[in-house]
Amino acid sequence: MLQQRPDITTLACFTTSRHASNPLTTKADLARFLTDLLDPLESHTSPGGARIHLGYTGTHYDDVAAQLEGFARPLWGLASFLAGGGTYAGSERWVRGLASGADPRGEEFWGAMRDKDQRMVECSPIGFALAVAKEALWDPLSGDARGDLERWLGGMNDKAMPDTNWLWFRVFANLGLSKVGSSYFDERRMKADLDHLDTFYIGDGWSRDGPEGVVQLDYYSSSFAIQFSQLVYSKLARDIDPERCEEYRNRARQFALDFVHYFDDEGRAIPFGRSMTYRFAMSSFWGALAFADVELPAPLTWGAIKGLQLRNLRYWARQAGAYHADGTLNIGFTYPNHNMTENYNSPGSPYWCCKSFIPLALPSSHPFWSAPEEPYPRALSNTIRIMEKPLHIATNVGNHAYILSSGQQCAYPVKQSAAKYGKFAYSSAFGYSVPSGNLTLEELAPDNALALSDDDGETWKCRRATLDARFESGTDASGKTHPWLRSTWRPWPDVQVETWLV
Repeated sequence: MLQQRPDITTLACFTTSRHASNPLTTKADLARFLTDLLDPLESHTSPGGARIHLGYTGTHYDDVAAQLEGFARPLWGLASFLAGGGTYAGSERWVRGLASGADPRGEEFWGAMRDKDQRMVECSPIGFALAVAKEALWDPLSGDARGDLERWLGGMNDKAMPDTNWLWFRVFANLGLSKVGSSYFDERRMKADLDHLDTFYIGDGWSRDGPEGVVQLDYYSSSFAIQFSQLVYSKLARDIDPERCEEYRNRARQFALDFVHYFDDEGRAIPFGRSMTYRFAMSSFWGALAFADVELPAPLTWGAIKGLQLRNLRYWARQAGAYHADGTLNIGFTYPNHNMTENYNSPGSPYWCCKSFIPLALPSSHPFWSAPEEPYPRALSNTIRIMEKPLHIATNVGNHAYILSSGQQCAYPVKQSAAKYGKFAYSSAFGYSVPSGNLTLEELAPDNALALSDDDGETWKCRRATLDARFESGTDASGKTHPWLRSTWRPWPDVQVETWLV
C-alpha cells in the first residue's frame, strides 16, 4: 500500500469533499470550515461532554486518554474562534466536558495524571483554551468544577515527562492556570521547563526535538510543536517573560526563511517525518506568526503569510479522502491509511490540525485579514536553499517543492521510520511511500531510496539511520560552486554505503 496523493480530478469522479465549495479567503470562511469540522463531533460526544469517541482503533495508551484526545484537540480551533469574538452554540459541550472530565467523582473522569502520560499532551490545548478564551470556557464553570480542573491540570507539575517537545504541554497547562489566577500555577516549574527547552535550540531559528545527540528536526520543530508554541508563548507571556519572548520572535523570523521552502505555490506542504495524519497542522506556523504579531522581512509580507496559511487549508478542504462520510477526520493522509501512522494515533489524533485555526483569534482589522492575499513569493520560486540545521537542500519550481535529505532519524523506534526520515528526497507533489511488507520490492515501495538485498531478493533494506551526514561543495569548470549532501550508512554491520545528493 502506497501513501501517495490521489489525483484530485480522478477522486472527484467518486466523491467531493463537503468543504470543497468553501473558498477559504476570509475570516468568515475559516470560521465556517472550523464549525463544519466541529458539528459532526456532537453525535460522538458523551452525555457529560468530556469524551469524544470516534472509533475503535487502538493505541499504546488507554481508551479514556484517546477519548480525551478527541475532546481536547478541537479546542485549538474552538478557543481561537471564541477568543476572536466568534460564537458557536456547540461550545457548551466543551464547557460541560471541562467540568465532568476533571471531576474525580464523576463517570466521565479523564483519570489522574501519571508519569509520561498521554493525558499530558491534551493539557496543552486545554491550557491554551483557558488562556485565550477564559470568559467563554472558564467563567461559566462552577466553583467546584474550577477547583477540579485546576487540580487536574496542576497534577502534571510533579510528574516525569519525556525529554522532548512534550515539555511545552506542561508550559501551556501552567500558562492556562496562570491566566485564570489559579494557585496551582507553578512558576518555577514552568521556568525550569522553558530553560530546558531552550537547550534544544541549535541556531538559524531551528530547535531539535530533544537533547544533544538527537537529529530530528521535522514538523515538531515547526508547526506541530516547538515554533508554534514559542510564538503563542511570546504573545501570552510577554508581560512576565519579555526577554525570552523577544528571543522566540527572533527565532521565528529566522526560521520562516527556511520553512517557506517546504511549501509549493498550490499550498501543498512537503510530507516528511512522523505524524502526517495531523495534515494541515503543518501550516499552523504561519497563523501563529500572525497571532504573535511577528512581522517578517521581504518577501514574506502579511499578504504572503496569509496566502501560505490559507492555500494549505484550501488544499486540505478539497481532499475528500481525508474525511469520513459523517464529516469527521480519519486516520491517514489524503485517504485513510493505518499503514503510515504511529502507535500514538487514535481516532481523535488528527484534530491536532485545529492549530491552523489560530488566525480566528485575530480581529478582522489585523493585517493578516486586511491585507490582500498574495501568491507564493516569486523571488523564492526556482531557487535552491541550503538548510544546514535540518540537513536539507530545498528546491522550489513553483508547483513542485522538494527536499534532498540526509542525516535525520527518529530518536526512538517509530513505525516506518526509514520511509519517514531515511529517503533521499521528499516532495510536495508525491507523498512518500511506506512499506506494506518486506518480502518483495513491491511491498517495500522504495521510492527515492536505495534498496539492498543480501538474500537474492528475499528481504530488503533501505537507509534508516546515518553514521554521519554533512554538506560539501565543489566548483565546476566555470568556477560555479555546487553544494551536495554526503552521508554514510550501514545496511549491515560489515557493509558501508556512501551517498551523495546533489
